[in-house]
Amino acid sequence: MALSSRQQAYDVFVSFRYEDISKTFMDHLFSDLKRKGIHAYGDNNQLTRGEESSFEAIEHSRVILVIFSHNYASSTLCLKELVKILECKKSENDKYEVWPIFYDVTPAVVRNQRGSYEEAIMIHEASNEKEVIKWKKALTSAGNLSGWDLQNTTNGYESKFIDIILKEIFNKLIDGPIPSGDSLVGLYARAEQMNLSQFAGSDKVHTIGICGIGGIGKTSVAKAIYNLMYKHFEACSFCEDVNDVVNRNGLVYLQTKLLDDILKDGDPLTDLKIPSVGEGVCIMKRRMKGKKIFIVLDDVDNQNQFEALAGNPDWFNPGSLIVVTSRDRQLLKANHVEHVYEIDPLNDDEARELFNKYAFKGEHPPDEFIECTNGILDYVNGHPLALKTIGSSLFNKTLHEWEREIDNLQHSSNALILIHQVLRVSYNGLDADQKNIFLDIACFFRGEKKDYVLKILDVCESSFSTNLRVLVDKSLISICGDRIQMHNLVQQMGRQIIREESEEPAKQSRLWSPTDVLDVLKNNKGTEFVKGLALDLSSSKVNIDGQSFKKLKNLRLLHIYNGALGSFRDTNGVKCRSELWKETNMSAASGKLEFLSNELQLLCWHGYPFQHLPSSFCPESLLVLDLSFSCIKQVWSRSKGFKTLTLLNLSHCHNLRKTPDFTETPNIKELILDGCENLVKVHPSIGTLKTLIILSLKNCKNLKILPNITKLESLENLNLFGCSKIKNLVKSHPLQLSSFIRKLHGPVASVLPSLSTLGSLRVLNVSHCNLSGASVRSLETLCSLEELDMSVNDFTSINANLSRLSRLSCLRLMGCKKLQFLPNLPSSILNLDAQRCISLQELPKLSTEYSGGNAVFDFKNCLKAVENRAVESLLTVFLPQGRIDIFEEVNIFLPGSSIPGWFGNQRDGDTITMELPPHWHYKKLKGLATCVVITPENTGNRSTYFEISCSVKNLHGDLVSDVCLLSTDDPNIESDQIWVWYKRSDPRWMKVDDRVMVSFKCVGINCKVKRCGVRLVVEDKAAVAIEDEQ
Repeated sequence: MALSSRQQAYDVFVSFRYEDISKTFMDHLFSDLKRKGIHAYGDNNQLTRGEESSFEAIEHSRVILVIFSHNYASSTLCLKELVKILECKKSENDKYEVWPIFYDVTPAVVRNQRGSYEEAIMIHEASNEKEVIKWKKALTSAGNLSGWDLQNTTNGYESKFIDIILKEIFNKLIDGPIPSGDSLVGLYARAEQMNLSQFAGSDKVHTIGICGIGGIGKTSVAKAIYNLMYKHFEACSFCEDVNDVVNRNGLVYLQTKLLDDILKDGDPLTDLKIPSVGEGVCIMKRRMKGKKIFIVLDDVDNQNQFEALAGNPDWFNPGSLIVVTSRDRQLLKANHVEHVYEIDPLNDDEARELFNKYAFKGEHPPDEFIECTNGILDYVNGHPLALKTIGSSLFNKTLHEWEREIDNLQHSSNALILIHQVLRVSYNGLDADQKNIFLDIACFFRGEKKDYVLKILDVCESSFSTNLRVLVDKSLISICGDRIQMHNLVQQMGRQIIREESEEPAKQSRLWSPTDVLDVLKNNKGTEFVKGLALDLSSSKVNIDGQSFKKLKNLRLLHIYNGALGSFRDTNGVKCRSELWKETNMSAASGKLEFLSNELQLLCWHGYPFQHLPSSFCPESLLVLDLSFSCIKQVWSRSKGFKTLTLLNLSHCHNLRKTPDFTETPNIKELILDGCENLVKVHPSIGTLKTLIILSLKNCKNLKILPNITKLESLENLNLFGCSKIKNLVKSHPLQLSSFIRKLHGPVASVLPSLSTLGSLRVLNVSHCNLSGASVRSLETLCSLEELDMSVNDFTSINANLSRLSRLSCLRLMGCKKLQFLPNLPSSILNLDAQRCISLQELPKLSTEYSGGNAVFDFKNCLKAVENRAVESLLTVFLPQGRIDIFEEVNIFLPGSSIPGWFGNQRDGDTITMELPPHWHYKKLKGLATCVVITPENTGNRSTYFEISCSVKNLHGDLVSDVCLLSTDDPNIESDQIWVWYKRSDPRWMKVDDRVMVSFKCVGINCKVKRCGVRLVVEDKAAVAIEDEQ
């Protein structure tokens, strides 16, 4: 696409009276236009405006805004501009968009020349009688045009009004020389985040990369950018679907097209002959230099294409812009693309709008279709191609046909076939190892932790990480926190690939459907083709025959689990999980299990119904063995073939009285024995596990002896929660302990000093361990410690120098009712839970050197701290003298009944409305701070949970921000408590106009919100202006 010789010089021309609104409304409008890369005439500079220049700009602008303010008609220049605007619109109606904006006057005032407009016309008639006739006619015509009235559109709120105008301008401008399709939903928000203004008028060559999964809208965004930006350049070219064009016609064809567009303004270069790709590169290097150009390369698939069409920024003149879309983020990074943007799925509102456009032709769905619509939206999860394809296929269909189509979404339908074809392009570009990892994730590991999947798939860490990055770069998966996630449609595409291996499930490589798995197991249909099998025991009643696994000789992944328990890696809530297992387990077994594949890498069988593993089982590749909730009595008598084992989970195995010998399992990294209530002995060989990182003995209530673990040099996480019967360790290693034991008492008293040699320990949990005595010492030597939980113990103080623990971020002391004093804490502490420390006399001195993050400090029901005025001293760390704004989020719970004066807006009750100063968006808002006083109510009911929620809404009811804090441990409030909450602002704050409503709610607890306060947190320089305006 070449640039025509008659392009518009400006995107927008604005006719307005400078003296009325230049420093308010127009200043903000021009700033936002510029930020979004929209070129407006004058840019609010009065010196550039004159009749001649204005008229020329009007002729060369695409969109024209006329801002009718109170004194607009008093300006002869404004009236002349209005006449010119309407003349141009009449002569070339299809070229001009003229939108009147009624700022502080009504359309009737303009149309009929009343009020200030009538007065202005009367004055003009004295000196310009002939012109006045034209002006009155123009005002009448403009008053009849479709536009916006500030008062009626947004009730006078300018920021929201400007946003509406900007979206309309954007949607009009992107309807340019490249057809952008019939849907503009979501394009404005996605182009907005790219800050296009930085590329217009630059003196550098810029490159933009747009990546994302197939069908997510990369091409649509690229077209919108092209139509918005092309007028800023001397020559342009849009090369759509590069990969397909190259496959059909070759790279030379595309090089020729590029040069045609750039050099001849669209006229074919009939005399240009490019003999080879290499020659084409040389020609492009020579010929591209003469102009400031704009090129879009859509769907670039490999390095050869990139090098042949836009190999190096040196090819191009300064000020040029190159945009490349690709499914492969790594391809963009490898070619040093300057700005790479990943296209996110549509949000809920955008997805609903797009789906309704195709399924109901833009109408609101009838009530009987809403449930089906919601189901489709949840499944599709904002994927534009799927929304359009499925929506179109359902248009004008009956409710019965809709329900049948939704059932087909889980298997196959015509709409899904098209979607899968688009998505499979990325899969086809993977190598064999990457395809296998992708299919394993699609069938078994979606939502699992990345490190856990690494353990199972038996690949070296560097190779796995590399392959995982490829899948991320191709948008086939995403890493959210530390978990692997995958879009519903991508997972379904992967599973469809498995189904295509054979019509018989028993001959497919991976089985996950309960129907298919039970058919294979019950009817003994297993074959050597099956390499992975997963079965959810909560989905149906299962009776597993011990002979069912004989034919599954190549099985490497066996995952039998109870989905009702959630993720099978979750070890929290021991008692609840154990009881839930009993309620939901529907499995049974018959016969004797004589065979399991020796190829197994993962053996996860929750509720394993046999007491032993098969005697013939020699798993030389087994990495993970998880027999939680099982009947196992003895895992192995002599370890044969378990040398590769890295994770052993025997949680809630109530028949287990002793652990196996670990001598022949030197590679174990995680040993989980939670809830083994009858476990009384841990084999001494545990002390030889040099690679052990996690040891969890949570709620092993009858465990009396813990062997010497001081030589576990890799141990990072030790959980002894609820191990209240462990005897001291003096007999095991008295020489080590003699210098450490002080005034500690109780069964676990000697555990802490004996752990002082574990320099790699990151997480230590000794809560509910009956620690008692005058003080706790010897913790400062644990130099790697990040989390320490000593909750529900009876010591009176901590004499260890915790400030030396520079990595300690989380300290839990909840329910230590005898604790009186806390030592100084390191600046790394972000989570301190000391609720119900009823004897605590002083709150700790917190650092003033925090660097950010999410902070939680909980001192609920620490009543003695109030008497010593410790509350005020802690709040000063964060409020006026502190720097609360460096945090993403802060939660502080304290006993007290007064809201600090720093919160300038306060009132009784649970809701407060705050008036914001005009144009507050431009005051560099950092976040919102709130404070509430919670008071107990004597209703006689004891609650089992505690929830406080805060919601921030604008006057239109749109949710701007919300937070919910939940505590499940003894939620009872004994006196008035203060909750201080700060949340950094996010893009949703732009929904707020000049007033915000903040409301609070207590749920599940016998208390109410007594008083609340709020404060905007802004940058220091803006704070004075905010306060002045308020």
